[in-house]
Amino acid sequence: MSAEPARDEASLIRVKRLQIETALDRIRPLLQEDGVAISLVDVRVDGASFRVTGAAMCDSAPLNFQAALEEMLREEIEGFRGVRLV
Repeated sequence: MSAEPARDEASLIRVKRLQIETALDRIRPLLQEDGVAISLVDVRVDGASFRVTGAAMCDSAPLNFQAALEEMLREEIEGFRGVRLV
């Protein structure tokens, strides 16, 4: 088995991480105004995991936030499919 596919996947994940961080840098100031902090935890080829802290949210707020973040990243990053909050 060749190491080439693994190298290609690692390169793709590095590019996705950069794209996600760039998108987060644009929205972080708005979130911080509301006392919300977001950090990127893990990147996969088709999605990413995030940690959101500091928000006094009602029960449905995390789902709304997740859906909005996922939609934004899908629009900006080709092949992006899913957000997971951890």
